[in-house]
Amino acid sequence: MVATDLPEGHPDKINPYCWCVAEPNGYLVEMVEDLSDVEDREGLLLNSNSKKLLTTFGKLA
Repeated sequence: MVATDLPEGHPDKINPYCWCVAEPNGYLVEMVEDLSDVEDREGLLLNSNSKKLLTTFGKLA
């Protein structure tokens, strides 16, 4: 999976803890960063319960 900024025009674009994730199946989803244990982690940890399909953009070609 690859995480990047949300696309321009997305309502949550201003939220620095909200990410656009490209899944191996080609779908784009929105996920929120998990901030529960920020001191002991390395890298980006996303909350899998926050996963929402980016319906405006759907699937990569």
